[in-house]
Amino acid sequence: MGNAEIFLEVYNALSPDEQYDIINLDDATNEGDLPRILRLLDKGVSVNSRDRWGGTPLMAAAHIGQAHLVRLYLERGADASLKSVDGETPRAHAMAIGHHNVVAVFDEFRIKD
Repeated sequence: MGNAEIFLEVYNALSPDEQYDIINLDDATNEGDLPRILRLLDKGVSVNSRDRWGGTPLMAAAHIGQAHLVRLYLERGADASLKSVDGETPRAHAMAIGHHNVVAVFDEFRIKD
């Protein structure tokens, strides 16, 4: 069983409410909706939650170049060592696609690959 299948199996074991919260946090991250992100985190949605594809909020923020969200997630305890199904950390992915502003935030937190 590959990583993608494992993530899907874990995701499918969550309650519908937990799945909804993770999807909502993922959507809010992709939309840059800071008030909704803060509401969900304050509600208790894990900053390290993984969506059905194995992505985390930190990975999504790094992918779309949202340095302020990367900072927020790291301040809230996001685990920058978690890897995508492709085996990349959020920092490595940001570097590979040229989001130097995001890499700078990881550097501020002394996070290296």
